[in-house]
Amino acid sequence: MNSPKIAILISGTGSNARRMINFEPLRTCCSFIVLSSKNNESIQSFCNDRKLEYLELSGDTDELNIQIERICQEKHVTHIILAGFLKKISPNIIKNYRERILNIHPSLLPKYGGKGMYGRHVHQAVFNAGETKTGITIHEVSEIYDQGKIIAQYEVTISKSDDVDQIEQKVRQLEELYFPEVVKNFVIG
Repeated sequence: MNSPKIAILISGTGSNARRMINFEPLRTCCSFIVLSSKNNESIQSFCNDRKLEYLELSGDTDELNIQIERICQEKHVTHIILAGFLKKISPNIIKNYRERILNIHPSLLPKYGGKGMYGRHVHQAVFNAGETKTGITIHEVSEIYDQGKIIAQYEVTISKSDDVDQIEQKVRQLEELYFPEVVKNFVIG
């Protein structure tokens, strides 16, 4: 049996992609390809240093999905991980990777999920609502934003003195702590 090949899709800095690639239990059993919807010289250099393939996608959402599907098929990708990828994934990719495509969301779903709820928008909404806790949700991807089967959730307390930046930092710490391990369990058990 071939080892798992993970396509990590990013739209931002790639911090979660770096953590997954550097996570020893994943690195020793899986291979990676990083697909970015934005120019990212830093993650490209990171991938080059590790002899990993990095590809930049271009075009509108439909064109991106065509590229993702083609690349994943050509590269024999077994799993797709959305790590800050901000584009909608096509129903065809979701169907072809059912139960093998995972996303991380910066809130405790179902709260603060859906179209337009990503990154700082989520943290601002959590702050504005006066929530006393927030967290991360790692879930399978479905045709509806942020409504796939929940694989794991981790929470953190928000104090009354926390501002949006502090909330965001607390959530990032949860991502750093838990996301690579959950991906490992999802991909290899």
